[in-house]
Amino acid sequence: MPIARVAAAFAVLCNVLPAWAQQDGPVDRFRLSLGQISEQPPLASAEVPQVACPQDGQGGPVDPPDLPPSKRLGLPLGSAEGLAFYTTHAEGRSGVLAPRGWSCHGLYGSNGDVLVVQPPGASGDPRDASYRGPFVLRTFSDGGTSGRFEVARTAGRLFPQARAFADQVKAEGIDDGPFSNVPWPSDRIERLGDGVVAFETPGGVQGLGRQGPGPYAPEPVSGAVAYRISSEGDPYLVQLTARLDRRVHTAVAIGFLDGLRPGPGRGEARQTSSAGDGGLATVRAFYEALGRADGGAASGLVVPERRSSGPYAPASIARFYGSLREPLRLVAAAPMGGGDVEVRYRYRKPNGNLCDGHAVVSTKREGGSLLIARIKPSNGC
Repeated sequence: MPIARVAAAFAVLCNVLPAWAQQDGPVDRFRLSLGQISEQPPLASAEVPQVACPQDGQGGPVDPPDLPPSKRLGLPLGSAEGLAFYTTHAEGRSGVLAPRGWSCHGLYGSNGDVLVVQPPGASGDPRDASYRGPFVLRTFSDGGTSGRFEVARTAGRLFPQARAFADQVKAEGIDDGPFSNVPWPSDRIERLGDGVVAFETPGGVQGLGRQGPGPYAPEPVSGAVAYRISSEGDPYLVQLTARLDRRVHTAVAIGFLDGLRPGPGRGEARQTSSAGDGGLATVRAFYEALGRADGGAASGLVVPERRSSGPYAPASIARFYGSLREPLRLVAAAPMGGGDVEVRYRYRKPNGNLCDGHAVVSTKREGGSLLIARIKPSNGC
């Protein structure tokens, strides 16, 4: 299986996003790092199979949990086929996306835990720097326990807000490993928000994706890291590390980033959620399609009974949004519960008037998908 490089997915560390992009979250910034969002498949709500994974560690083996058969995630349109969500948790949390049919197992200890997903029959441990095959790892390191050494060594290099903690851990004098305040020189780093980065470690060298002793595999590895503080005040890291085809990696990374939630307690930190998005991905995909004046894509995200005529028909959408002096841009979107999503958007009409719109979008499940059932504008725009 050829391993595609993903260097193009990551810009240099000092890359500055446009001002409007600063309002977006890690998923949006990651997609921006791949190129023009308008040229990428829109995000859509999709169901993927869930796979329960066994665990082993200092407390002994743990059987795979009982899980619902599927999980709903926001993913690039068309990417869900061939993927599954792997987890060791009964609530379907703290997992990762990976190709369907792969094998998985978890390892845990006082320092944190790791979920390993790799093709069936693969030999070797993907955590070894010399491992050459495809894989996906999700690692949680608890800074309130013996995991503080890993948190300090990694976060101290990446996040200025973590350097005081790293200095404190170094001053303990217990771990004589390297503590640095600069990223690995060969890594490509893209900052996706406060405490979140995406990375690529090139083949043949040590870096964020390969921190152990060599020899180092010649293929690159890529992923993302989030640095968070628990409600008890302890820092922790959640890291995705993978070697995958670029298209698959993009979907896996988006699933990981979309599951990040700030500030859980220590007991919750091991269960960072990728729970259902309450219609958010469908609504965002709809407004992205409006921004492109793509009537077919936008109408396809509306319940069937509203597509054939009126404002939600493909031709109506293409005609209206294609005539705008400035295309529609989704400014903000937030789930309200019960399948409702609050949105704010902006566009400029053909006569030059600016529309700052606000609406509540209601979604409903139909045929296994979340679709838009109703849009209630609050200001007539």
